[in-house]
Amino acid sequence: MKRTAAYPQPRHDAGATRVVGQAGGMLLTKTAVVTGLTHGLSTALAPWRKPFATHDPGKILSDLAITLALGGDCLADVALVRSEPDVYGKVASDPTISRLISLLAARRTDRVESHQRRPR
Repeated sequence: MKRTAAYPQPRHDAGATRVVGQAGGMLLTKTAVVTGLTHGLSTALAPWRKPFATHDPGKILSDLAITLALGGDCLADVALVRSEPDVYGKVASDPTISRLISLLAARRTDRVESHQRRPR
């Protein structure tokens, strides 16, 4: 398998015996890479990445977006993406995803509160 950006790029072979049931997800990952979405998210969220973190916050949010696009409606549905590592690569655990979402939500709340305190 050839690696490009955050997601693996499985080879397309008509004679292969293995079938990927997530063809729509493959299209989404390719679109995210080609449009620069994954790179942009990684760059924007770099300040929130811990020094020895295994998972990139941008990839975590990309994985969540793909989960939603594939029909997921809660955090636990990321297991669908996690179950296809050949298509989506390494996907963060539920606790890791929860920590990132909590951190980003706290940052956003802090910004809103500091904005509200400013005199007008």
